[in-house]
Amino acid sequence: MSAPHRFRHGLRRRPAVFGTAAAAVALLFTAVPTAVAAPAPAPAALTTTWGDFTCDGGLYRIKAPTPGDLALTVALSPGNHGSVIQYVWTGESNQKWIYCHRPESDGTETVVLQDSWRRWCLAVDRDSMSSGAWILTTGCFSDHVPTEQQFVKTKVPGTDLFALQGQHSRKWVAASGTFGQNGNQITQGDQPDLYTLQAV
Repeated sequence: MSAPHRFRHGLRRRPAVFGTAAAAVALLFTAVPTAVAAPAPAPAALTTTWGDFTCDGGLYRIKAPTPGDLALTVALSPGNHGSVIQYVWTGESNQKWIYCHRPESDGTETVVLQDSWRRWCLAVDRDSMSSGAWILTTGCFSDHVPTEQQFVKTKVPGTDLFALQGQHSRKWVAASGTFGQNGNQITQGDQPDLYTLQAV
């Protein structure tokens, strides 16, 4: 089916904020944001199609291959609610992602990632082309996927590592701030972080 119920319409959330410039491969963090309890995990997705994307069954975490069990996480703290940070893995629904993908002729994939908490899509803030623009979550559309919600997934040959690049900006997805810190904002910039995709 072309417009599965899980990709329902949502208001586009456009916070007027930007993070600091992303730099260095595999950046991570430790400044812990204010804890807010996440809702109960959402049910696993069924394998289906969404336009020309195939959405896998089940849910995934997107993990950085560095010390500490850090994963891409939808922030719940009041100051950056709905933006994407790297945070220690706790297994909550705001850390689990629905993975939709479309193979490209150059060996990459174009991917759309939807959080399993409120079913919003990973996106670049306000369609920005600039380094330092925040990566956050905005409402998904049932009939199309805007380019700011599409990311190019480039694999590292011979490994399970990959980098993500904004489809519209061609800038890389990476954590801002000091290496190894928990809770740092994810932004787009000139150098990528590397991730692994793990079924949960």
